[in-house]
Amino acid sequence: MKVTEYWVTTTDNPFDPFTDYDNWYRFDEQHGYHTSGYVARDPEVRFLPSDAPPLVVQRAIKSAVDTICQFNLTCVEGVSYKRVTRVVDSDVEYKIVE
Repeated sequence: MKVTEYWVTTTDNPFDPFTDYDNWYRFDEQHGYHTSGYVARDPEVRFLPSDAPPLVVQRAIKSAVDTICQFNLTCVEGVSYKRVTRVVDSDVEYKIVE
């Protein structure tokens, strides 16, 4: 099963948060963006159970990322947030019933 993973970054961050998270995080924190904290504080993400299925987790992260991008709180002229994605294989099959 393919799962789309979502994350958010700033347009000035040269690092890929999926493949080079440590450098991405360091850059983000040094510039005062604290993007991971924004994602973690979003209510949909914050209150996820630890055993939430991957699709539920990614849906919550996508919602948080979309909100962050909408309000664009970098407070730095010319720098904005943008959503980044990647598709990965998941060995767990989940069906989301809405």
